[in-house]
Amino acid sequence: MKTIRFYFTVIGFCLSMSAMAQKTLTEDGIKAQKALVEYLRTIGLTPSIDMRDNSVCFKSNDVFYWVTFDENSPVLYTIHRKGLKFDEDSHFKASCARVACNEVNLKHKIKCTYKDKRVEFIMQTYAKDPSDLHGGFRKMLAAFKDADKTYKNRYNEAYDQWVKDSIEKNKPITSNDLVENSPLKVTYIAFGNFDAKGNVISDYNQPLRKSSVKYIKASLDVSSEEKGLFKLGMKIVNPDGKPMVATKGVDYCSTANVEIKKTSKTQECELDPYGSEAEDFWKAGEYKVEIYDFEKGAKLYSTTFNIL
Repeated sequence: MKTIRFYFTVIGFCLSMSAMAQKTLTEDGIKAQKALVEYLRTIGLTPSIDMRDNSVCFKSNDVFYWVTFDENSPVLYTIHRKGLKFDEDSHFKASCARVACNEVNLKHKIKCTYKDKRVEFIMQTYAKDPSDLHGGFRKMLAAFKDADKTYKNRYNEAYDQWVKDSIEKNKPITSNDLVENSPLKVTYIAFGNFDAKGNVISDYNQPLRKSSVKYIKASLDVSSEEKGLFKLGMKIVNPDGKPMVATKGVDYCSTANVEIKKTSKTQECELDPYGSEAEDFWKAGEYKVEIYDFEKGAKLYSTTFNIL
């Protein structure tokens, strides 16, 4: 009897752990889930439910999709299309992935995101009644068409350009600047707009508009030939040709420390945000940006961004 009681105790524990691992749906989320299953069957698709997150899964034109449900009246529907993984690609470049994601976001009415060698394609919408979603569901799926092709084509273009730029950067150059050589290398930079609390106003690589720009934050891809703790500095020159600095007497408007644990391996680094809540702090126009090795004074990268 003890053995039997122990056996059922283990089963009960496992079932309870499984239930805890599941994503709990709201009452409206449950209704939305059931309604979507019924709707998909009416249009000739074969849905199933993934018990791990209570998502509704199905295939359309041999592409795997799943829909998750959040919140209550209205329900937030998130349509996921099978993404892309690059775990085994030793030549994969995160900077090229971000460029390709941005291209998808510009050409398709969906959201394409990159993180940890994973590219995801999603679309989100609210609906108070399930029928509100079902009426436009086919068009929502159509928005995903060829998104993976757009991503792959733009990624390959960006990668070819990266290879070309790398070859150019490795050529011997002459410079009149008497600065020490730096082991650091910056290969990509993107700019985002944030408020004083760090909340995103417009994400990286999205348009910067004068009416909403507050604090600019730069995200870099940086690598080094040496291990160690380094410091980066950013200079910004406004459209009038005037340097923008954090405080009087300093050279840089923003800095960041970066620890390099593996040589010649690209990693992301975010610089401190720079800006103000004042309406007249930023003006429309082109801003020149330079990234430096703070300690050695070596210029690592130069680019521009525009405020519309």
